[in-house]
Amino acid sequence: MRAMDNLLEQVHDINLPRYFMGDPAAVELSRLWPGGFISVLDYGDYPLILEMGSMTADFWEEQLMIYFRNGWINLRPAAPLLRNVPAKVKIYRAGKVQRDEALHEAWSWAFERQAQHFVDCIVEDREPISSGADSYKDIVIIESILKSAVEGRKVKLKLGL
Repeated sequence: MRAMDNLLEQVHDINLPRYFMGDPAAVELSRLWPGGFISVLDYGDYPLILEMGSMTADFWEEQLMIYFRNGWINLRPAAPLLRNVPAKVKIYRAGKVQRDEALHEAWSWAFERQAQHFVDCIVEDREPISSGADSYKDIVIIESILKSAVEGRKVKLKLGL
């Protein structure tokens, strides 16, 4: 099932919104089609719309948009295996003063930073940002997205171990 492959390959698209917004309560609905899917996750007062697909292209297209009453954050990760290309982060602040900001990280490789974080946690005997328990939640959400699509119904999430 291609949608399952997409989800497992891009598990950070499940994990990253959780990092910013906490855990969703349910998968409201999901629909699969060849090469992609769309899901709506229940975050209480607001939904998270997750859309994933694949296409043939000579570029990487991935983003997380978080909208607020007075602005948004647009996060565009670099292609996973591309070295020395940081993610692009743009922030739009609305309200009385309108302002665009572009944040820049130093050149580095995300996979190398991830591996270094893991090694540092072992050496310093501390919990990594994405622990096994945290990763378990991502897998439960992925399974629930697929269950919602197959059964055509809302699936409440049970994220405790």
